[in-house]
Amino acid sequence: MEVEAKEWYYALRKVICQDNFAEPLREAALAHHLGQWTRVLTRAVVETCRSYGWMASAKEHEAEVLPVRRQEYLGLDVIAFDKESPRSASGWRLPVAVFELENREDEDFIAYSLWKVMAIRCAWRGVFCYRRQSGKVPALAASLVPVVNALEVSRNEENPLLLVVGTRSKAGMFPDGFFQPYYWDKEWRRFRSLL
Repeated sequence: MEVEAKEWYYALRKVICQDNFAEPLREAALAHHLGQWTRVLTRAVVETCRSYGWMASAKEHEAEVLPVRRQEYLGLDVIAFDKESPRSASGWRLPVAVFELENREDEDFIAYSLWKVMAIRCAWRGVFCYRRQSGKVPALAASLVPVVNALEVSRNEENPLLLVVGTRSKAGMFPDGFFQPYYWDKEWRRFRSLL
């Protein structure tokens, strides 16, 4: 699971290093404009999903994957479908990945975002959130452990769960140090740093 999470994170990192993502993300973080931060990061997550061969749907990114065309499905910020996955005769299929981007710093809202992605049956899950100071990130990751423990559907599940925390305090070192990625370590029952 760590390898898959790291691979996806590095694909995201490649996208956010592009000029049309890097500067707007850095500026939004430094100015604490979290609405703008979320819009740019949403585009980056959608682009990363596309690099995986997935069709992603999000605000301002409508995808023609289900009989009902939408920008957001199930109230999730980004939902991706594998282009190669078979559709049923009626056109319905399960998503391959879901991502929530929470720009409120309230831990309950971040936990709610985690709960949302954990409630969906899919191969990939990810939550992006924000902290002004990087020193508060480990405590946030630890506070989310009970959510995963309470909702993990199957102890045998090997699907990646990624937690990516953007910080303002290290925004000057973009992208290194700006995002702190974690993956769910099933064996240790906690989030562990990917870097």
